[in-house]
Amino acid sequence: EIMKQIPDKSVDLVLTDPPYGINFQSNSVKVKRHDVLVNDKDFDIGKYWDEIIRITKDKGSIYVFCRWDIAYKWQEVIKPDSQIIISRGRVSMGDLSDYSDEYEVILYKKIGKHIIDATPLKIKNNSHIKNPPEFKSRIGNLWVDVKCNEAWERASHPTQKTVESLSKIIRVSTKETDIVFDPFLGSGTTAVA
Repeated sequence: EIMKQIPDKSVDLVLTDPPYGINFQSNSVKVKRHDVLVNDKDFDIGKYWDEIIRITKDKGSIYVFCRWDIAYKWQEVIKPDSQIIISRGRVSMGDLSDYSDEYEVILYKKIGKHIIDATPLKIKNNSHIKNPPEFKSRIGNLWVDVKCNEAWERASHPTQKTVESLSKIIRVSTKETDIVFDPFLGSGTTAVA
């Protein structure tokens, strides 16, 4: 309802961590700190996607956090240009007969000719070309230098993202006066970042 009130092409970056539609709650007494997220099971990204596209400016970008299995479903709707793999910083809970997820996926969608500029991250350039710039302007899509999830014990939300992971996205995809929007703000970490 709020997105419907936002003017067309008015947001430079949509950065969000919507419900994954899994309705999961650990049965462990030790880790049962948060309730199951309300309306998580029946979540449909498609209901929101047209509005997200409508409000994003030409040359803007969209980053959507999700789990690897949810990424398969959402790719049909989002049609991402790329995806980022980002470490959770811990193993996940779940079935002991399967491997634990240690990463999340960020689906990246550019609108028009959006430019990613990693220069603000000040990563030393180790290029083999003669006289390279001091800092890298491009970065890869495997992010092991930041963690995406806040420690379970400290988090005020069960899937709370870290300020450092959201800040990295903001720094490479916006300029200082750009507008950032998060339709699923959760505990407000995007606003802090």
